Amino acid sequence: RTLNMHMTVENAATFAEIKNTLGGMPIEFIPLAVAYKEAVVRGLGIHDALVVDVGGAETTLVSIRNGRFSHAAFIPMGTRRFAEHLVKKGDQSFRDAQKTMRAHATSAPVRQKDKAGQGIAVVSASVARQWKQSFVVALDSFFSAGPIPETILLTGGGAYIPELRSALLTDDWMGNVSYARVPKLRVLDANAFFGGNTLGGYVGGPEDAGLAALAVYTMAHQPLF
Repeated sequence: RTLNMHMTVENAATFAEIKNTLGGMPIEFIPLAVAYKEAVVRGLGIHDALVVDVGGAETTLVSIRNGRFSHAAFIPMGTRRFAEHLVKKGDQSFRDAQKTMRAHATSAPVRQKDKAGQGIAVVSASVARQWKQSFVVALDSFFSAGPIPETILLTGGGAYIPELRSALLTDDWMGNVSYARVPKLRVLDANAFFGGNTLGGYVGGPEDAGLAALAVYTMAHQPLF
């Protein structure tokens, strides 16, 4: 039996200490980029793609070419930045700002109509532009690996944010790093790795894609013990 966990660096350090303390405890640490490569190739049958996982604190970029891992980069900016900007614009707490962003991203009614609700799209678009600038800069590191694929798999909690999707679909960036001018954007749900199966409700939308990728990686490799 294998337990899969997608965790922060701090929590991973704790497990590493436990492993060293117990001496030989079978814990394998897998970079998310490696898990995504396995999941996209084995689970989806896609051999050329750029995975863009917009998480809470950071964005992970993984380039897959000819079914092989090509390059990876990280942007220290994720969905938290959107909530942080909402906090600066109004008098709500960070937790409330996160709820406001989730409501905006999923097109649900936003209750805060006087401050946070009004102009949320403007705030979100502004942060999306900042994110895109960092995204384009990060792509410079992919130069030595060759042109990035035209297929963009957008996943993570940020995949719900419409302004992020719009930023990626513009034709002002891809021609500099790819043979294509406009990307073929696909929002990657976690259950897509299993043919739509949610595994009993444990994996669903793009916010669960990292965990699902780890599950695919685990099933494709020999048990650790």
